[in-house]
Amino acid sequence: MMTTTTTTTVAIGTHGLAAETLKNIVLAGIGRVRVRDDGKNASSHTFGKDGNFLNVASDASEETSLAKAMVRTLEEMNPFATIEAENEVNMPLTDEEVEYYSQFDVVVACGFDYASSALINAKCRLAKCGFFVARASATSSSFFVDLGDAFEYISTGGSAAKDGEAVAPPQKETETFCAIDEAVTSSWSDIGKRASRLPAAMTVLWKFEQREKRAASDEDFERLRAEANARAAACGKPENFIADDALRVLLPAKIEIPAVNAIVGGILAQEVLKAVSHKGAPCANFFVFDCVSGQGSIQRLSA
Repeated sequence: MMTTTTTTTVAIGTHGLAAETLKNIVLAGIGRVRVRDDGKNASSHTFGKDGNFLNVASDASEETSLAKAMVRTLEEMNPFATIEAENEVNMPLTDEEVEYYSQFDVVVACGFDYASSALINAKCRLAKCGFFVARASATSSSFFVDLGDAFEYISTGGSAAKDGEAVAPPQKETETFCAIDEAVTSSWSDIGKRASRLPAAMTVLWKFEQREKRAASDEDFERLRAEANARAAACGKPENFIADDALRVLLPAKIEIPAVNAIVGGILAQEVLKAVSHKGAPCANFFVFDCVSGQGSIQRLSA
């Protein structure tokens, strides 16, 4: 089993959810963290208007990469951490070879569309490194996890003993994950009446992005509605099994709610710690939180 002080994590993303996740990862003391802005932002001069509170420039006239600006703030939070910025990135993350991903124990990608997520996920699988992809909308944030076909971890043991019974000791267990391109075809047959519909709704958006090669918008809602009803019928579920609100709350937006990102960023960072330490049962394999219901949901998405 690895320790958090000897692992290397790369985080890609520049908005609020990435910032919250990075903050918690760095404060937890993961060995080495690399920050990459994927070459889409040449300057740090957004000054956190996109929810990225790590982007605090000391001099408005200073030209620096966004990743470097984020690293500077993270180093102030934990001077003992090893944090690096990937500067002068000349290609999208999706164009990197498998060898690039082999440098890392975990890759955390924030704000990527389905096509990019699937490609990064496939390369992470070949490189045998853990993969997390997260996204945020106006009122919700979520993440998908793939830690490989046989992820081994140490359970935390049983709950408190009753009537003098012994607590079950920690033991070695194995969890199976799938790639996102398998999760997108997840069946809804086993979704219970009280289970959240948001994970299933996310697969509708992923399927749309897979087919249309772009993100969905409000103008696409009727097409998403038809897709959701067709999927529901195929799984023996009633029409409108996925409510309109469940679809709308996941649509991409220009703004993010900091409080939602703080919650999901904290949980995502905790899952990254589990992935690198192999201690504690991991999230398998999709988590979503929305501020409308005020609840978070975990559901396994697999074919």
